[in-house]
Amino acid sequence: MLKTICTMLTGGLLICCFSVRTFGSEIKKTETKTFEMTPGGYISVEGDEGFIRVSSWDKSKVYLVMTRRAWGRSKQEAERLLEKIDVRINNFNNRLEIKLVKLKEGKDFSFWDLLDPDNWGKNGRSATVDFELTVPKEINLNLLNDEGDVEVKSVSGDVEIHVDEGNIQIMDIELSVMNLYMDEGDINGANLNNPNGHITVEVDEGDITLADVNVKRLKTNSDEGDINIKKLTCQSCNISTDEGDVELEISPAENERYHISTDEGILIFYLPHSPDIRLDLEVEDGRIKSEYNISITQRNGSQRCRDKLGNSSSFLEASADEGTIFLRKQ
Repeated sequence: MLKTICTMLTGGLLICCFSVRTFGSEIKKTETKTFEMTPGGYISVEGDEGFIRVSSWDKSKVYLVMTRRAWGRSKQEAERLLEKIDVRINNFNNRLEIKLVKLKEGKDFSFWDLLDPDNWGKNGRSATVDFELTVPKEINLNLLNDEGDVEVKSVSGDVEIHVDEGNIQIMDIELSVMNLYMDEGDINGANLNNPNGHITVEVDEGDITLADVNVKRLKTNSDEGDINIKKLTCQSCNISTDEGDVELEISPAENERYHISTDEGILIFYLPHSPDIRLDLEVEDGRIKSEYNISITQRNGSQRCRDKLGNSSSFLEASADEGTIFLRKQ
């Protein structure tokens, strides 16, 4: 009997979700604006459930494309919801601030609203705004989104991004300071450069994947997720994850420091064939495996390596409570 009831509820849920998309109406409106801005300016965008995309050009202007979308049971209701979307823009002293203020109607959405056709289109994801900006290459960015993706390409300056649920993609960034914060979602980045730059990446539930990173300091943390960084160059690196694996490809230079840890996961390090690095590796419950000739000691189920390769001008410290540490040749 219980199985039959669950099947009926699941079937009803699927029918309701199908009906929302099939019988609802969508209205879309696109608006463009242009703002004067010299290189080195500041832009903040605060969205909600749409995406934010930023790319650059060689003009001293910001070109903004806003696409508003609304869904309703009818075209008239969708149009009414669309008109209630409020985007506030302030432009002064080489600063551009864009903030979405979405007016919500009715009570909070619940499961039982799915079973009531009168509520379809009134609650949940009833309206969104997508922001696309083309900006001067030298720019400082502060981007916030609730449930939507953020993408930034080909800019130079400070970058700060906060996303609750979504993904972040960054590439071709000549950064000074970059801070990326994610609650639930993945972060992907490539070609992030400045030998004096600083990067901080924090994710609660999601993976971090970076490639071609050259900075002074890198700090990454993921509570539940994997961290994969290829071709990393930095003077100081701190990488940690609670439940996840770490893969790191480095070519250690003089006096570089790498500190890597995981509670439950696998740590894999790809090093040159003849690296110059000092090692301090420890696994409480697991093993250390190496393609290099290093000394590994074992005691009460734990393994540790305190050794060096080459002239040991750089330092790698890695620890795992439960897992395996691998040293592999590139």
